[in-house]
Amino acid sequence: MGGAVVRIVDLTPDGAALVTARPLGIGDEVALQMELPRLVGGTNTVRAGFTVRSCRSEDDQSWRVGGTLDPDTSEDGHALIELCHLVNSRARLTETGRLEPGVPIGDEAAGARQPLGRVADL
Repeated sequence: MGGAVVRIVDLTPDGAALVTARPLGIGDEVALQMELPRLVGGTNTVRAGFTVRSCRSEDDQSWRVGGTLDPDTSEDGHALIELCHLVNSRARLTETGRLEPGVPIGDEAAGARQPLGRVADL
């Protein structure tokens, strides 16, 4: 965001909440570059426009800023969807024991469909 480092505290394919060192005005548009984890390991560099919809003081030195995202490319949009709907969901289910880690996926699958995991008995 303008060369500044911000903390992302909430992220969906359509929007985000950030903690910044300075306030931003409603309607301001800034460019974000994010390093997001991938389902198969590693990260995706994702770029998106961010339009400020809300801004409030968190404390004396930080601001919580909410806004909408407009991914720069379709690949950026797909990476956001992957993180929000696959990576994060899989992590939550694994952490709670509702999903057991499955067979590794990625290049080693060589085109074969591999299960992401199996649902543990509830």
